[in-house]
Amino acid sequence: MLVRFLLIAIAAFGVELVLTGSAAADPPASSWARLRMCEASGRYDAVASHGHYGAYQFDLPTWRSVGGRGYPHQASPREQDYRALYLYRMRG
Repeated sequence: MLVRFLLIAIAAFGVELVLTGSAAADPPASSWARLRMCEASGRYDAVASHGHYGAYQFDLPTWRSVGGRGYPHQASPREQDYRALYLYRMRG
């Protein structure tokens, strides 16, 4: 359910990340900050009591499905941004 919300929010906000190489269909950069505010008050180190972590509130199976290791909230902001964009591109 979180993944579905994440994908809908990314599409609605038109999210873009600062990463090497971007696809023409990637959402714009201003939307990622709004998504982070919605999901985790903009905090990359956020931990929710219901098992979701980091700025994009990944659950562990989703985090691992996009190549994440360890816990999302312990990953760098750049890594979390990369994995969120990867998820967006993977599941569109």
